[in-house]
Amino acid sequence: MQTEAKVARGAAALYVASIFSLLLNTAYFVILTNFISVDEVGLVSLLNVLVIGTSTLATLALPLVGSGITATPPAVTRFLSQYIHTGEGSARKLYFLSAGICAAASSAAAVLLSNPSIAASLAAPLSPKPFVYASLDAVAYSFSQLGVYSLVGGGRAPLAGKLLIASSALRYAVASLLLFLGYAVSGVFIGFSIGDFFLAAISTSLAAKMVLASKEAPFRVRPVAAYMASVMVAAFAGFGVTQVDKLLAFFQQGLGNLGVYNVATVGAAIASFAPSAVTNVLVPTLGSLRPGEGGRRRELMRNYTRYIIFIAAPMGAGLAAVSPFLLQLFGKEYLVAAPLLAVISLSVAFTSVGAVYSSDLLVGERIYLFSVANIVGLVTLVSLSLVLVPRFGLLGIAIARGAMLVLAVTTLAYFVRGQGDLVLDGHGYLKSSVASAVMGVVVYGFLDALTAVLPLGRSATVLASLVSIPLGFVLYLIIMKYLGGFGPSDLEFLRELLPRRMSWVVELAKKLV
Repeated sequence: MQTEAKVARGAAALYVASIFSLLLNTAYFVILTNFISVDEVGLVSLLNVLVIGTSTLATLALPLVGSGITATPPAVTRFLSQYIHTGEGSARKLYFLSAGICAAASSAAAVLLSNPSIAASLAAPLSPKPFVYASLDAVAYSFSQLGVYSLVGGGRAPLAGKLLIASSALRYAVASLLLFLGYAVSGVFIGFSIGDFFLAAISTSLAAKMVLASKEAPFRVRPVAAYMASVMVAAFAGFGVTQVDKLLAFFQQGLGNLGVYNVATVGAAIASFAPSAVTNVLVPTLGSLRPGEGGRRRELMRNYTRYIIFIAAPMGAGLAAVSPFLLQLFGKEYLVAAPLLAVISLSVAFTSVGAVYSSDLLVGERIYLFSVANIVGLVTLVSLSLVLVPRFGLLGIAIARGAMLVLAVTTLAYFVRGQGDLVLDGHGYLKSSVASAVMGVVVYGFLDALTAVLPLGRSATVLASLVSIPLGFVLYLIIMKYLGGFGPSDLEFLRELLPRRMSWVVELAKKLV
């Protein structure tokens, strides 16, 4: 239980940071969609994909939060804790090697992004000027990710979560302010650069202080290089899985339709944060277990298939239920994204257990199988999109993304099965799925009837959908109680997870379940 609580605290810190970032991102997106054109929203979305791509190349990993449905912890996350506490390798050399790679790769990518001819061709018919600011943000964002990943690897995930919250508040506040002042897309990336430079400066200095305080030891290049190479392939496969759908929307449908599609992915992202956060914290924990502790590893994995679905399933079903009503928040141009949001959020939620199997493959000699699973999913996404987009438009991309997730998690399950690691709390998964489905149907039916009977305006409809989310979660808890989905161990685990001053949450949960 102590190990599980440690993993959970780290995962919870990253999950809270992710949710906070999502809430700010959603609020900023509301401002964005109401202050600039749909084409300009599409340009912001395209530049975000390019910044994430730069960070993936520079850190050899997807961003810690906000990257989507998968996580690929880099070498500093995988080895720093081990090197610092056991002295089996040089934490200093590992960190500074990673920093050197980050500097070289992000600088090269920034030069390409700011190239006038490349910027003009991608931005047309809009101004290419925002590409200059996006290239600066790409460098800052890359170093900020390396810094927080290093803190997570050093066992300081709660601190990393707090820094992510602070930097998110700064980047979105400044970006929104500059939007109000009329700086449009350029203002967005000026604000992002300021927030990311803040995070990079603090996290990098803390990480450097941490590794410099460690004992010097021989540095074995081979295991680190092998892990970096494997994770690089996995990261690019993960980038394809999480971002190629947006590139397909851009190249096949144009900037305006990319803007619409991205609104759906922003809303659906909440369901992906639980598996992503667990992967980033579970990997170093599984890596620290000894070869003879296979039983302990499988127990930990099985418990987390339970905890992930308890969080992701109601989130996904709730988002799908409120999507036709909540999207009025962004404006009438984006209401067509409702079915996209429903398909994406449901597919992410009910395949979220794949994060546990990913964590298992990312530890040890089977990391290449993680890449294979993502590549299989990526091929599925591209192939189905090419077939479905001509007939269904953006919905075809969303359907293809859902099929990709199902096939990817099936492939991951097959790979871990060979080692006896295919564990799943089947009863917990089934009960949570049933409770989430019933809750989703009730919430959608309530909102549909309410808006049909009462002539609610835009603000009232959005407010009703927001109120329905916590009410729906209470309904989910009641149904889970009826189904016997929660046990005493779940509540005790929650007590270990939360700070002592929040023990009242456990007492409230006992009354509900």
